[in-house]
Amino acid sequence: MLKFNLPAILFVISITTLSYSQTVSTTLNDFFMPGSQPNESGSFNSMPNNCGCHASYDQNVEPMYIWRGTMMSQAARDPLYLAALTIANQDADFSGDLCIRCHAPRGWLGSRSTPTNGSALTSDDREGIFCDYCHRAVKPTEIGVNPYPTDPDYTSSTYSADQTYLTTISAHIPETSGNGMYIIDSDDTRRGPYTESDAQATHIERYSPFHSDAYFCGTCHDVSNPAFTLQPNGTYTLNNLNEPSPDFDPYTMFPVERTFSEWKMSEYNTTQGVFAPQFGGNKDYVSTCQDCHLKDVTGKGCDKQNAPVRNDLPLHDMTGGNTFIPPLVASLYPSEVNEAALLSGITRATYMLQNAATLEYQEPVIQSDDILLRVKVTNETGHKLPSGYPEGRRIWVNVKAYSDEAKQNLVLSRAHMIPQQGF
Repeated sequence: MLKFNLPAILFVISITTLSYSQTVSTTLNDFFMPGSQPNESGSFNSMPNNCGCHASYDQNVEPMYIWRGTMMSQAARDPLYLAALTIANQDADFSGDLCIRCHAPRGWLGSRSTPTNGSALTSDDREGIFCDYCHRAVKPTEIGVNPYPTDPDYTSSTYSADQTYLTTISAHIPETSGNGMYIIDSDDTRRGPYTESDAQATHIERYSPFHSDAYFCGTCHDVSNPAFTLQPNGTYTLNNLNEPSPDFDPYTMFPVERTFSEWKMSEYNTTQGVFAPQFGGNKDYVSTCQDCHLKDVTGKGCDKQNAPVRNDLPLHDMTGGNTFIPPLVASLYPSEVNEAALLSGITRATYMLQNAATLEYQEPVIQSDDILLRVKVTNETGHKLPSGYPEGRRIWVNVKAYSDEAKQNLVLSRAHMIPQQGF
């Protein structure tokens, strides 16, 4: 007998069989979202050669090597994602466009998301969440409104540039950063968290507090299906086909993934944050997504001799908990990926998993022929565990019992799955 002390979790086993006779006849209009549209963000540098100053000098901290070992860089090569993309298109015509939007933004912005099975994407498009995409991102803001009015460096240096681009897409500026509604400037100027007086780049750059803002990550980590709309009774109804969502608020659409919203409701989303030095690198207290997933380390951001050694250099690992997919990607795309970087990414992901939860248990209580084992699992992350892609992530409590202290004679081995919703 095993009892698990997991607050607010009820273990229920059910089996439901659903049969679909046909694909829903949706169109691209059903999956339209505001933000930069195809061919509105200009051209992008070829990856990864054009960012070579950020590579080949220190694999412990250099952005390029670290990034190439992340699942962010493999977002369009991930075979699990590609399988899900296939199923999405089988269930609803053109729905894959919404997936490609975030997994291959270069291809989406370059009008290569159709066919929506990804067959038109190039090897450059398969670089996933690439450098230019992040470093040309602009915070969604109403024309004439300064999103960071108390930041004099942003106000004096970058605000006008952001407004210039926003004016060109004023007809479809999103009201939030969610659901892949990104804004990517057409001007090839890199934005980042350092002020222009602090950064010593050889290319034009602009200071952007948005890149240190958790809402930056919310752009693609709160996902909703825009073909369905929330009704007053709490149910969701399919919209009129071949029409955009009547409301682009992600919370009125059918929820798919809610990692960012989970963070917003967590203790991490506070001014002080949470004491978690195991996640923060050079920080003891962490609060934003970036604090954990681009933790501060000590090192140089590029290979230039006069580049400053920083104690707040964001490690570009963006690591989650994926240790299974990287070797598959390496075997499927050997000429496109850096296998050593992927293996180093597995090491970082393993570390994150090992620190994502703590396990406490009391001494076993023997009751007749039964053994009662009380176990408490505490989620140490700033969101549910597991979070993200709900269909493909599970965690278990693995219990093993031995008849001797040397652990030579295994008498019980049993894994208990923690519910799909996470905790």
